[in-house]
Order: sequence, then structure tokens, then C-alpha cells
Amino acid sequence: MKINECKSLISVYGENATLKDVLKQMQGNKIHRCPKCGGAGILHKRRNKAQYWECCDSWEYYDVDCDLCGGEGYTEHEYKPRIIQDGWE
Repeated sequence: MKINECKSLISVYGENATLKDVLKQMQGNKIHRCPKCGGAGILHKRRNKAQYWECCDSWEYYDVDCDLCGGEGYTEHEYKPRIIQDGWE
């Protein structure tokens, strides 16, 4: 954290605010950890950069924001995976 960021936090939340208070105010109603990204807010993806005529794979790794939580890592609603077994939903 930089000095100017710290000063701006003090001006917004006050001098006596603890990190727990700041987190509680920023988090709001988003108390459930995102099941898609695991609370990180980003997803690690890969794509094959090789052309179709090449015989080897050339993987490129990149990060994208999670679309379920909007890159914050936590959601207001609790999401659970649907388990599909033997063709039944």
C-alpha cells in the first residue's frame, strides 16, 4: 500500500477505524465466498496459440475477472453446484 492510498483511506474511514471495520464496510452484504473463483476474484484460463497446421501446442495463460462475483471474490447469494447424476437434473 502506498502512502497516498493510506491517507485517502484515513480521510474516508477516519483515523480510528481498524482494518476489520474497513473490510466490513466494503464487503457489505457479500458474505458468501464465490464457488467459481474460490474467493480470488480472478480465473486462470489458457488458450492454444498454435495455428491449425502446427503439430504442437503453444499454450498461453491469462487471467480474467470472475463473471459470477464481478471480480470481488464474494457474493450476496450462496451459490451451490447442481449435481447431475445418470441423466437426472
